[in-house]
Amino acid sequence: MLAGYLLSFVFILLLAAGIFLFGYAARRGTALYVTAIEIIIGSLLVTPLVLLTDKSQFFSLFSKPALENWLWLGTSSFAGFIGGNFFSVINLKWAGERSNSLLSPAITALAVIAGALVFGDKMDLVKIFGVVVTLLAVSVFLIATTKSKTDAGQTNVALWSGAATVVCVTISIVGSIKGTIDTQLSILHSVWLRLIIVLPIALIIFVQSQKATVSTSRSLKFYGAITCGVILQTIIAAYLWFYCTYKIGISTFQVLIATLPFFVYAADVYFFKRTKRSALFLATSLAALAGIWLVMR
Repeated sequence: MLAGYLLSFVFILLLAAGIFLFGYAARRGTALYVTAIEIIIGSLLVTPLVLLTDKSQFFSLFSKPALENWLWLGTSSFAGFIGGNFFSVINLKWAGERSNSLLSPAITALAVIAGALVFGDKMDLVKIFGVVVTLLAVSVFLIATTKSKTDAGQTNVALWSGAATVVCVTISIVGSIKGTIDTQLSILHSVWLRLIIVLPIALIIFVQSQKATVSTSRSLKFYGAITCGVILQTIIAAYLWFYCTYKIGISTFQVLIATLPFFVYAADVYFFKRTKRSALFLATSLAALAGIWLVMR
């Protein structure tokens, strides 16, 4: 149990680090290019790991998954890697890491609704109230802060990219659970399958980006940030998500994840010193955390 809580703390730190790493890349490259590089690097890193841990032959990685795995994990892959990552990169660029971190509790709240529809989970009035509190708090904050910007175009991009990220990642979570639960696939195999499904699209984007003018320095730091982000978020955090859920339970784990905005806020304000302290952000984070606690009580 103690290991589950400690690794949950590590999981949150990995998410926070990933937000800043991808935020760095987002400001130095187009969203499509960053998304493509993330998928390509993820595929290259996960393939040897899954072959080693599963002790499988390469072609058995394709034959072992059933049709249901391909369908659900394919849905998760397109929604998560193509949709979620793409819109999240845009949101990081225009809204910043701090605001982007608030999408996490919003995703959890929307996932509860999706779980009720897809898995038949029960919804009572307290859960519904918690979902409303979380989504309303995050929405009010994002609208209030983005409208304070002078550029109306930037405001619109920050808002719709945030909403699109929440929807896409929620679909990805549902598809990932449906495609992995009650199957013989390991966690890494599921991650690999999700990456390999969208790899052809990522390669096409990458090739086309070489022909076009890509807004990126393509420096070692740029690729290093994406690589570290993939290792921390796509690989290690994905594994810890399943492990911590099993060890301490999905409800407790999701409440702990809802504290992510506080970690990102502390790093952004006190470590990187890029933004000023914000009572509104802290109040919003507390309201979102309270809402998730009601949902997962």
